Formats: sequence, C-alpha cells, structure tokens
Amino acid sequence: MRLLADQNIDKETARQIALAGNDVVHTSDIGLERASDPELLEYCRTENRVFLTLDKRLNKYLVTEKAVSPSIILLRGYPDDLDAVPDIIAALKYIAQEATIDEYCIYTLHPNKIMRIRLLPLD
Repeated sequence: MRLLADQNIDKETARQIALAGNDVVHTSDIGLERASDPELLEYCRTENRVFLTLDKRLNKYLVTEKAVSPSIILLRGYPDDLDAVPDIIAALKYIAQEATIDEYCIYTLHPNKIMRIRLLPLD
C-alpha cells in the first residue's frame, strides 16, 4: 500500500509499516511537515497515496469541501509506542486486500474495535 504518513505519525511507526512491505513516505521526509490539509491531500491524489493520520479534525474538512479523494486511514486511540504497530499493519493488509480502486474511503481504526469504513464524499 502506498501511504503518506502525516507529521503526527511517529517516524519509527512509519518505518515499521514500511518494513512490513508498504511504500511509506513521511511528511517530514519530503518537506511537507508544515503543509496544510489541502496540500497534503493534493499530494496524496497526485502521488496515488493513502493518507495515514491521527488528525480527527480532517473529517470536518472533508465534509466542508465535499472531497471525493484520496482515501484516508485515521488512527484513533492507539498508544504512542510501537506496541500497536502489528495491529496497524494487520489492518493495512486487510484494507489493501478489500479496497477497490474506484472507491475512496475513510478507514477509522481503533485498537480492539471493528474498523469503521465510510465512503467519500462524506455528508
């Protein structure tokens, strides 16, 4: 899976996700650590990447802008340590297998909970 890891994602977490076979770019590696949400989403559209973030405020932006892409993976409630990485990687594998090319979604991941999937655009 091709991912852009937001600044709020720990770089070591992003590295571990990459070691599991994902193509991960961290915002700080490409000079986007201070980029706005619209800039980050446009980068994901242009580079065909899924946006991996902790930013729950992004939902409001997506509703306001009626955004139809890119897909977003929102991590909620995960600890700041690396103990959660195996669960995140397992969820990413599931998403990669189940996602369709022509549908963009927000995947909300919680530890020990069922994944929530919402199609874009949000209402």
